Amino acid sequence: MEERQERRRDFGTMVAKITEIGFVSYDHVLFANLTLNIRRTEVTAITGKSGSGKTVLLKILTGQENQQDGTIFIHPNTKISFVPQELDDIEINKETDIRHLFKDARGLTELETKLSRYEELISKNPDEKTLSEFGDVLDQYQKMEGYNPEPEMERILVGLGVNKESTRHITLDTKLSEVSSGQLRKILIARALYSDPDLLILDDPTSHLDVAAVDWLADYLKNAKSAVVMASNNRAFIDKCANQTIGLTDIGRVFVFSGGYSNFIEKRDAVLDAEKSAAESVMDKIEQLRDTDKMFRDKQVYNRSSTMGKVGRSLSTRMDRLSERLKEMPGSKEVYKNERVANLVFEEEKRSGQDILSIQKVLKKYGDFVAVDLRNVDAIDVKRGEKWLIWGENGSGKSTLVKMIAHLSSGGSFLPNDGKIKLGANIQLGYFTPDDVEIHAKGTLLEETVKAVDSQNKGRVAATLRFFGFTTTAIYRQSISTLSSGERKRLRLATIMLEKPNLIILDEPTGDYLQEDVKARFASAINGYTGTLILVSHEKEFIDQIKINHELQMPSGNVILKD
Repeated sequence: MEERQERRRDFGTMVAKITEIGFVSYDHVLFANLTLNIRRTEVTAITGKSGSGKTVLLKILTGQENQQDGTIFIHPNTKISFVPQELDDIEINKETDIRHLFKDARGLTELETKLSRYEELISKNPDEKTLSEFGDVLDQYQKMEGYNPEPEMERILVGLGVNKESTRHITLDTKLSEVSSGQLRKILIARALYSDPDLLILDDPTSHLDVAAVDWLADYLKNAKSAVVMASNNRAFIDKCANQTIGLTDIGRVFVFSGGYSNFIEKRDAVLDAEKSAAESVMDKIEQLRDTDKMFRDKQVYNRSSTMGKVGRSLSTRMDRLSERLKEMPGSKEVYKNERVANLVFEEEKRSGQDILSIQKVLKKYGDFVAVDLRNVDAIDVKRGEKWLIWGENGSGKSTLVKMIAHLSSGGSFLPNDGKIKLGANIQLGYFTPDDVEIHAKGTLLEETVKAVDSQNKGRVAATLRFFGFTTTAIYRQSISTLSSGERKRLRLATIMLEKPNLIILDEPTGDYLQEDVKARFASAINGYTGTLILVSHEKEFIDQIKINHELQMPSGNVILKD
């Protein structure tokens, strides 16, 4: 700890300095000329559309990516804790319990090993040097609360909603193999907070948190001693804790302003409005010159004399120069381009039978922990054309239940320990889960999507991709291997639409990767679906847009008929 405190005094408040960095992806600039100072006790939020480069920027800070321009300085002794958006990007031993996971992250396990070694040395030869070194390590261990670490660990777990009271089973002795993917992500965030880093980097940290946990995390980050950099589009969350906000655009331009999201939008829009006004002024002048030029040409004025011919050439030169000037003006560029998008709905290629699904006295366990227990509930029957919402707190078994249904459909092994799940006749399932969107292909977005859905109708495929927010340029030119995490999730939703299943299961299908216009289209497309829908979601605003017929409440298994 002494070394750590000394390091912080030497380095002051500056943790990292970014100077004019840039990064180009496949055919467009993600960001250019980005300059940023990252300071201790300050929270920096990075916002932007899915695929705009938020995760790339975070990975550059962690050293997992290299910037293509500019420089980054991070103090060589800086301790960095990074929680990525995808769990597959984290190497962890699933048989580790939470207590040891946290102790390893803070460095307590290493210090305990040192203490044991010094105690052994002292028992053999208690010389002054060994005793002094032992005292230093012991002092460091005590200052890091090594003898009583549990209260702080539990405080963080309670704040994020992954304690025994909120989950029914999670304690510090729980193994990582005994928790759901959503709970694991929250535990990894908790580990990063407990590790006491110099630089804390979080990618979409609120994606699995309820409102209370989001508020708690915002307060925690606002008062943290670490420097915090996070990628998020959660506006209220950013407003509560951010000291500066970075906005990435889809033309590579970067906006950096102090304050939270609301302040950022106000300042950004003021800049954009001023730039747009300046550009419109030049456009108006060009139009005036064009009108004058057309009038002169219609009246053949330029042919009357050499002097008028020079006037014509002068007008032409002036219009060219103004047009070139306009191209360089930021206000003439569409920062957020709106391409024409067709109104689409989810369709079913083949009609299913009337009986879609029956859930009968199902029990599912993770080791000794009971994740789903519907043994005291009458059979839950889903009929053709119904839209079901599965609702409940984090860890109530929602995702576990739909995962069993999906495995039954595909012949997988994740099935009930007791009870039965029965699928009806002629079921074609489209299943979305944010934890399974890995892509191993390397062709263009259009080429690989056409292969994946076995369709020769490239126009329909392109229209569907555009419906889910992909630009025409990306559709025809971007390598599918370069898609961001959010883009891969949008692609999976698009492939489900293209596959035309008669049963769709959507497990938490919304998040920061769906911008508001795409989310609204998505909800409308679901409402137009004549097949059967099972939706797992905690996003009330999205749920309110869906015409739900039945609600299954977890973990109780109560079924509510919706109006």
